[in-house]
Amino acid sequence: MTLVPDKKKSSNFLTGSMFKQFTALYLTLIILFLLWVKFIYSYMHHVFIDDIYQDKIHDHESIVLMLKHLYTNNSNQELQVLIDKINATSNIPIKIIPIENLHLPQKFMEQLAANKPAMPFYPNDIHFEMITSELVAKIGPVGVKEEADFAYTIINYSPLVLFGALTLIWVFVLQYRLIRLETSMTNYSLGNFQSRATTGFWKLGNLNKTFNGLADRLERYINSQKHLTNAVSHELRSPISRLRFQLEMLQSVETPSSRQTYEQGMSDDLDDMDALIHELLNYATLESQDPISQWKSVELSHWLKVQQQHLYAEITNEIILDLPSHDMHVSLDPLLMARLLRNLVDNADKYTKDTIIIGATTTAEDCAIWVDDNGVGISPEDALLVFEPFSRLDSSRNKSTGGYGIGLAIVAQIARHHHGRVAVHQNRFGGARFIVSWPKKLSNE
Repeated sequence: MTLVPDKKKSSNFLTGSMFKQFTALYLTLIILFLLWVKFIYSYMHHVFIDDIYQDKIHDHESIVLMLKHLYTNNSNQELQVLIDKINATSNIPIKIIPIENLHLPQKFMEQLAANKPAMPFYPNDIHFEMITSELVAKIGPVGVKEEADFAYTIINYSPLVLFGALTLIWVFVLQYRLIRLETSMTNYSLGNFQSRATTGFWKLGNLNKTFNGLADRLERYINSQKHLTNAVSHELRSPISRLRFQLEMLQSVETPSSRQTYEQGMSDDLDDMDALIHELLNYATLESQDPISQWKSVELSHWLKVQQQHLYAEITNEIILDLPSHDMHVSLDPLLMARLLRNLVDNADKYTKDTIIIGATTTAEDCAIWVDDNGVGISPEDALLVFEPFSRLDSSRNKSTGGYGIGLAIVAQIARHHHGRVAVHQNRFGGARFIVSWPKKLSNE
């Protein structure tokens, strides 16, 4: 059954949370814009005030020259009529003021007396300049028609509207991605362990991929724990039953030899249980958490030769190395990989007729080691099950011939820890080939 989150809750989350995010982000943009106008723009304006001031004065110089020329060639009445016509049609108003009627700060009056232009109300763009010794021309401020002023207002504030629209779209897309991820996480938390986050366009950076990786690992761990619980209960049932039977028989025997036989049997069963628990703890450690990475660069041929000498003390059959002549420098965790190789060789030792072959190869990106035996091999149907914990493909096998079925499961865990994989095929002798491959370069980062 697929569990889904409460739609009403998701809807409230969409409207409320999205509105808060949009409002906060949009207000932040407006505040930053106002701060820019208040401080940065004002500071830059102050730095370049002289250049801007001179540029504004030059904007009106042509009008001043025209007025001086008109005053020379026209009477005051004719000049006033012409100025009135200009004011009626132009956005730049002109007014002629007698010097005695002009009241400006002393600084600007001195500039006019020196026949220099003055702009006392800058940046209002009002220009004063002498056209005769007694008359001053007042030019400006520049006017704007109502329609144009409205258009300028729209143009000036359109960036804020555009920013608002883009921010709203961005927040909506972000929120929708969060909603999809939240839905997947909620379904997973409610027990739907097949729930995964999308990895397409609606993914939220690497967060979806990270969640999916965590979900895969948790699902694998939960399934493994269920399988282990069932398997352990089955594996412990036999030695516990034997212990109970031998304990009951021990109370009824009288001869020392019979008592010693039962005591030895009980000791063997306890050893079996201890070995089972040890294997189980090793597997559970690798399954529940990744070991601390201790990657080291090794020359693989030399490393395998050293491992061959160590394995001779534990293996009853002959071990042959099949290695290339060139060096193979790879990255691996020496302790974990030695354990992986020992488990593979121990498995091959149980089923081979007389010989075990260990080989290795590398490509530009990957490396691999394999272990061959010349036993009866493994069928393709069983190849998928052999790496499951407590799996015994031959029903006639027991712990004395096939172990507890955890060794190859540990191999798969170590291969996964090396970002690699393990597979089993039929070799040229008809037996099984277990091959482990992983990237040549591994980093501790």
